[in-house]
Amino acid sequence: MCVSEPETRTELMANPGKPRRVNISSLTQSSQHQWLSEVLARQYGEEYVTRTQLPLSTYWRFNAQRQDQDVEILYHTKLMGRLNLCDGRDSLYSLYLKEMFRKVGEGNVIVVVDDVTGETDRIKQRLRREQPTLQKCQELFVFTTSDCKADIIAEFFGKFVVTEKKKRDQFNVWRLGVVVLLLLNTNRPAGIAIVILVLLYLFYIVTISSPDF
Repeated sequence: MCVSEPETRTELMANPGKPRRVNISSLTQSSQHQWLSEVLARQYGEEYVTRTQLPLSTYWRFNAQRQDQDVEILYHTKLMGRLNLCDGRDSLYSLYLKEMFRKVGEGNVIVVVDDVTGETDRIKQRLRREQPTLQKCQELFVFTTSDCKADIIAEFFGKFVVTEKKKRDQFNVWRLGVVVLLLLNTNRPAGIAIVILVLLYLFYIVTISSPDF
């Protein structure tokens, strides 16, 4: 049974860092992926979620609605009649994906394929095998109409936020380490105190932060 109330995921969806700016790009009308917009709005806030209607006939003019987004989500529905997303003749999104990779990096591009029929795991494996550009993306989601897709997306982005926070924590630890070395060379008592603080900070990261996914 799908969880429909966002309050049941309060801890998972809590945003420990700066809200990420997410853009949803699709050839379909925004009403088709309204559920996705709502999940992300609960995660980051409505002001951090934008939607871009992709121009099918003028793909070379593609420009995201906002230039400073952190994550690009490419949404496609099987209701359009085909699944040739990229890497083939008459593919729909090859150049779009290339531009998304350039703007936000491969690790910040997510593809959602909705409304398929059949076993989603097999369809996902086939898509990744036959359309290898999809393997470069952070994640490929394949959903049927009956899947608990809102919950799956919410869980994924909850972990995505935590992972980004851990990366920032690791960078801060590195900077603290440099400060400690400098202080130990100039002021030993102060350096020892800083070492203790760094150890406490590391303990917090290891015991409190969630693991990478």
